[in-house]
Amino acid sequence: MLRHPFRRLMILLGTIIGCDNTSNGLVMISLASEEFVVYVMHSMHHGKIYIGQTSQLIARFHSHNELSRKGWSIRYRPWVVIHVEFFESRTEALRREKELKSARGRKYIREEIIGASA
Repeated sequence: MLRHPFRRLMILLGTIIGCDNTSNGLVMISLASEEFVVYVMHSMHHGKIYIGQTSQLIARFHSHNELSRKGWSIRYRPWVVIHVEFFESRTEALRREKELKSARGRKYIREEIIGASA
């Protein structure tokens, strides 16, 4: 079940991009161990999207952008998180990740999420 997507997104994105928590009224949070995130990252320079799921979004984001030394995503750095959805179970998150990775899901991301921000 999707939980508090907009409030949590603003908090996490503020943390990811390094906003000063006190001046922006943002509060750093850590995900509960049973909470899972489906995320979409965009490489604006290369026009690529990456879809994944994790229970450790900030650590995963740093892995994609800084820590990893091999893999597909390192070729298209830097990545920006453009969309997140929160779920109570890994099963739900995996189901949503699969939907977003389909042709219809990628079309939705490009038209509705990336297109809306352009």
